Amino acid sequence: MLGAKASAPERKYRDPNTATTLAVLGTALPAALVVIGSDSPGLAVSGLAAFTLAPSLGHWYAGRYMTFGMGLRLAGAGITFLALSSIGDEAPPPQVFAPGLVLMGAGALLDIAMAGSAARDYNTRFRLAPTVLNDCLLYTS
Repeated sequence: MLGAKASAPERKYRDPNTATTLAVLGTALPAALVVIGSDSPGLAVSGLAAFTLAPSLGHWYAGRYMTFGMGLRLAGAGITFLALSSIGDEAPPPQVFAPGLVLMGAGALLDIAMAGSAARDYNTRFRLAPTVLNDCLLYTS
């Protein structure tokens, strides 16, 4: 069509409650995998990997892909992995991997707490609104 104006894509509303629910589910389901997989190393490792990323689901829903909580979880996962890989075959004492797990838990709680505000921020960003302009011009000499 000639002369047709291209319109900007409409941004969809992001519900803060949905964002929080996604963050809670993204935390609870991987944590359940870890608990269920305590006898199965493969399932437990899958749960830990999911736990590193999934609590950010509410932020992803709101268009925010890297969060401070995810950074904490990535650091915690690295510490936990290094601690567990340096032990060998014997069962490690909890103090070896506890700091990493604490960071991962803190990151998950932070993402849950901030998911609703991420959705609210998404809804207020880039909102177009009509503007009334005054019809006078300033002249300088």
